[in-house]
Order: sequence, then structure tokens, then C-alpha cells
Amino acid sequence: PTDPQHTWTHYQKLLPAHPDYVGTYYHAGKLLEEFGKKAEAEQVYRTGLVAARKAGQQHAASEILQALNSCLGLDYEDE
Repeated sequence: PTDPQHTWTHYQKLLPAHPDYVGTYYHAGKLLEEFGKKAEAEQVYRTGLVAARKAGQQHAASEILQALNSCLGLDYEDE
């Protein structure tokens, strides 16, 4: 099994080095949520949302927005 803290160390390098790689934001945000760091996750999702929209990646933007809403407790879907 992968060590989540080790994974986070890689994300901390990847995000600034490849800010246009949209997929990283979603996974980094989810990992931060696992750590209980919702405020940091929210910031990562918001940055990723901007990057995805700038890149014209609407599907990715939609997924990140969904994750952001969930993080903020704004998802009203029935589970």
C-alpha cells in the first residue's frame, strides 16, 4: 500500500511544476480531505477549477467542481 503522506509529497512537487496538468488537482484535493484538511483541499480544488476552465477541459472542471461542492458540504444528491 502507498503511504498517503509520501503521495502528498509528490503532489506538492507536481502542482507547482505542472500547473496545467488538471487531473492532479482532483486527486490532491481528495487526499487532503482524507487528511482532514478541508480548507487546503478547497484551495486546491479552486485552483484546479481555474486551470481546467483555462485549458478548456470542461469535463475535468465539472468533476473538480463536484468535488469542491462535496468538500464544502454543498452536494445535495441523495446517497
